[in-house]
Amino acid sequence: MLTRPLLFRIRTPAAIRHSSSAIERLKNPDRGGQNLTQRYRRLEQSLHGKEALQRDKRELEVVGTGDNSAITTSAAREGGYYFRGIEVPQKPRAPESDECCMSGCAVCIYDLYEESLTTYRTAADVFRSKLVIAGIPSAEWPEDLRSSTDVGISVPADTRGATLSAFEALEKALEEKKRASRPSE
Repeated sequence: MLTRPLLFRIRTPAAIRHSSSAIERLKNPDRGGQNLTQRYRRLEQSLHGKEALQRDKRELEVVGTGDNSAITTSAAREGGYYFRGIEVPQKPRAPESDECCMSGCAVCIYDLYEESLTTYRTAADVFRSKLVIAGIPSAEWPEDLRSSTDVGISVPADTRGATLSAFEALEKALEEKKRASRPSE
């Protein structure tokens, strides 16, 4: 003969056996959506992860077939190198015009680029200070990391952000398109 709890399970549908809190969760599920901070971190980590994987892949490229002296890294050819034992920071690649949707999304590629530029500038300042501490004359520094006062070149400081520049370029392109579509009078 079946025991009472087993009989209850056989005769009672599964929906009735749920507790009231489980039923409430089924009736009123939590609203969807994402924490944008977590989304931003995921996107940034995926970008950095892809860059690291690509860098590792480039470092493992083998030029020619022969002994170990033939192994070179394309990262060294592209500028990823050490200068007098100090790692030279790499300037981030600017996003292409087709990489941004211009929808004003919370995690824009231009915002990520601005943060990368800020990080690069900080790393470049640290690199320069290490070279000064080491007593290396600025004439021997890598050209792209010499300050404009050392070289004697006046470099205009771009105070506008990359997002604003991209928006202005979009506006200019739209204006040109509108002007081209108008019949000439």
